[in-house]
Amino acid sequence: MSVLETRYREDMSTDEAKELVADAIQAGVFNDLASGGNIDVCVITKDSKVHTRAYRSPNNRLFSAVYPPFRPGITPVLRESFKRHVAILDAEGDGADVVMKD
Repeated sequence: MSVLETRYREDMSTDEAKELVADAIQAGVFNDLASGGNIDVCVITKDSKVHTRAYRSPNNRLFSAVYPPFRPGITPVLRESFKRHVAILDAEGDGADVVMKD
């Protein structure tokens, strides 16, 4: 938010505004590991909208892992069982309650 607060001006051109928004999002991307790596920008005017995917890609992966698929049957099944962990009860008739079952 501080990027927007310090650099926003009323008379910005569209290109300046896109750069400002991309800089603000990029600051968030670098401070939040779960944000992802691409920055999309959407310019909305009264006449149109232009959505630019991957306007910036600040976190391009240098390497990608290649995992071979597991062969069918490679993981043995030791046992098959199902254990119920929750029960849905309607004790008072006003709706169902989810409770832990012993």
